[in-house]
Amino acid sequence: MKRLLILLSFLSIASCAPNMEADANRACELMTDMTELMPQVMKLSMQSAFGTEEEMTEASNELSALEAKAEELGKEMEQLKSNHNEEEFQNYLIENCEIAKNLKNLGEAFEGLGELN
Repeated sequence: MKRLLILLSFLSIASCAPNMEADANRACELMTDMTELMPQVMKLSMQSAFGTEEEMTEASNELSALEAKAEELGKEMEQLKSNHNEEEFQNYLIENCEIAKNLKNLGEAFEGLGELN
C-alpha cells in the first residue's frame, strides 16, 4: 500500500520548465518502471518473512536492492516534478501516459472504497 501511495504521489507535480513533453515521457517511463517493481517487492516481502533462514536472508537482500532502485527512481521523478506547474504537468501526464491514467483511476477507486466504510 505504501508503494501505491508513492506511485500516486508521482501524479502531484510542482513549478514550470521548458520541455514538458520530454519530462512527461521520462516520468511515464519511471512510473512504468515503478509499477513493474511492485509485484517483485510484494513477493520478496512475503519471502523475507517466511521460509528458511537462508531463503529469508536472500529475499531480504533482493528486497533491499529493489528498494534502493525504487528510491533512485523516486529521486529522478522528484527532479522532473520540480520543473513544472503541478496541475499542468499532472494533466499532461494523465492525457499522454497510460500508466498515469491507470494510477489516477486506481486512486479514485480506493477513495470510493474508503467512502463506503
